[in-house]
Amino acid sequence: MEEIRKLSPTDKYHYAKMETDLPTDYMLMSFERISSDPNTLYGLFLDDKLVCIGGYTLFGTAQIMLGRLRTDKNYRRKKLAFKLMRFILNEIRSIPEISWIGGYTEVTNIASRNLQKQLGLVPMVNLYHTNLPSVPTSFLSMDPKWIEIKIYKEKLNWLKEAYIEPMNIIPYECYYPLPSSLELFTEQQIENWTFYRNASESRLLILKPDYKGKHYVHILYPYDDLMGQKGLWNTIDDYYHQYVKQTAIKPSLWLDIDARNMNDSLFEDHLASSTEWVLSGSYSK
Repeated sequence: MEEIRKLSPTDKYHYAKMETDLPTDYMLMSFERISSDPNTLYGLFLDDKLVCIGGYTLFGTAQIMLGRLRTDKNYRRKKLAFKLMRFILNEIRSIPEISWIGGYTEVTNIASRNLQKQLGLVPMVNLYHTNLPSVPTSFLSMDPKWIEIKIYKEKLNWLKEAYIEPMNIIPYECYYPLPSSLELFTEQQIENWTFYRNASESRLLILKPDYKGKHYVHILYPYDDLMGQKGLWNTIDDYYHQYVKQTAIKPSLWLDIDARNMNDSLFEDHLASSTEWVLSGSYSK
């Protein structure tokens, strides 16, 4: 007997029995979190055995990112993943507020990319994830740091100008780039993020803490001149050290770079650990 149903934290017992062939599975360790709001998980059961799992996360009030797909190794190549995700998509499309549905996967994950295509998700942008343990000394200079923006209305205006009005993809969280829209942001969230501008008021830098299994300082910079702006990396370095001082945590730096801008020779030596991902999606409104 086949059944698809929404999962709850108590279903961790079923998921723990799935044979995923993963030596370490973050989904098992964080099952309670990813099966509770704003996350939703569904499971496909055969004769009361959980054999396929998938779900989504709601961002703001209208954007959904699909993901967390796993299939028991004994049940692969049976199109169960497609059946489950199609069911989930139909559930999502019954929610009138949802305006965008997307998926994010590594370029090398051909199976996942094919599934997204079958679900009607269209490639939007390719991004590289770059992790640095700290700001390399070669990035630093004697130039002054940028000016912090502290007034909420000024922050909001910069956010609109740099991301929302040009409809840029914003690295909303680590692993979660999204189409920019005002509905994504709350006033409290904008207040908590740290905004900077350069002296000529032509560039915006946003820095914020994030946690995805480990601690990060997430760098949001929507331009293609990472190595060409005086004082930019000094500003990031100062924020980094203030964060370490205040929290006693040594985070990594997380930076999302548009694949079209991966041409800066000064940055190449620090890209060995970078991986290319593709964001796909479709607008439902």
